[in-house]
Amino acid sequence: MSDILYPLPAGITQTLKPGGGFISSLAFNPSDLSGLAAWWDASDSDNVVLNGSNVSEWLDTSGNGRDLTQAVTGSQPEYDAVQINGLSTITFDGIDEFLQRNAFLINLVTYSLFYIIKAPAQVGPTIIGESRSNTATLDTFFQIKENIGAPTDGLRLFFRNDDNVIQTNADGTISLYDDNVHIGGHTDTGGTYRQYVDGAGDIVQSYTRTGPFFSDIFCVGAVFFNSSPVAFLDGDIGEIVIYDRVLNDAEREQVTIYLTNKWK
Repeated sequence: MSDILYPLPAGITQTLKPGGGFISSLAFNPSDLSGLAAWWDASDSDNVVLNGSNVSEWLDTSGNGRDLTQAVTGSQPEYDAVQINGLSTITFDGIDEFLQRNAFLINLVTYSLFYIIKAPAQVGPTIIGESRSNTATLDTFFQIKENIGAPTDGLRLFFRNDDNVIQTNADGTISLYDDNVHIGGHTDTGGTYRQYVDGAGDIVQSYTRTGPFFSDIFCVGAVFFNSSPVAFLDGDIGEIVIYDRVLNDAEREQVTIYLTNKWK
C-alpha cells in the first residue's frame, strides 16, 4: 500500500530538522509584528560567522544591523549543531565567553524581549546585560540573570540609573536553570515590568523610571561591571527577539507559540 499524503492545514508550515523529522509551526515569524528591534536566530547557519567552530559574529536578521560580535578568540562562544530540538545554538562556557554590541535596549524605554535558553543549575549568570564598558561601580546597569542565592530563586531583572538609583529589582519565582529548554519573556512599559517563563506570567512590578542612563555596551552571556565582563552564562542560547514596544497578549502569545513549536 502506498503512502497517503495529506495536505497541511492553512497557515501551517513544516521545517525539516537536520537530524531528521519535521518541525510544524504556524506560518509566523517575528518580523510579522511591527517594532522588531533585533532578532538573532542561531538555527540558521547563515546568521552566524565562524572562526573555526567559534562564533565571531551573530548577525541580526531584523534589518536593523544590530549584529553581535566577539573579536577575542578566547572569549568566543561555540556554535553547536543540533543542540536543542535538532537545531543549532550558541553555547557559552560560563568562564569567559560572551557576545556584544553597542548599547540600545535601555534607550528603547518600552520593549518586549524573548529568548530560548537551556542551562544547568548555576548561581548568578547573566542572560542579557547592558551597562558601561568603562564604568565605575555604581553607574547605569541593566541585567537579566538568575537571582544570586540559589538557582531555584528564579529570574531577576536588576536595573539602575547613572545616579545609583535602582529602577527595579524584580525577583521571579521560576528558575530557567534546570537543563531544560525554556522561553524567557520580558515586557516593560517604562514603568511596569512583566516577566514570563514558557508563556506563563511570573511577576509584575511597577516602578518609576528616572534617568540619567549612560550605557554603551549590550552583552549576551555576560555583563560589564567595573570595566570588565562578569557573571558569565554556562548554557545554550538559541534565539533572541526584541521589539521596541510592549506587545499585547495576543501578539506575545504568537511569539511564544512560534518559539515553542520551533525549539521545544
